Amino acid sequence: MIIGKLVSHPCGSAASARCTTCGRGMCAHHLRGHTCAQCAGQYAPPHAPLAVSEGELMAFDEEEIAAFDQAGPQPAPYHGDS
Repeated sequence: MIIGKLVSHPCGSAASARCTTCGRGMCAHHLRGHTCAQCAGQYAPPHAPLAVSEGELMAFDEEEIAAFDQAGPQPAPYHGDS
């Protein structure tokens, strides 16, 4: 099942068959006969354009860049390591 294309989250049920049109594995609840709801025309995924551009997402100020350079916590020692 492709999360976000047909459903926004996992439904929790195991795939019981594949859509005969697109081949995606679906549970019995999300199949319409042998076709998924999207291929059967009963579901149209919403268009959700990004509110910001990729460039804006990757633009960090000095304080944010400094946060990346900070040392993280020390890992716990393994069996007998000190």
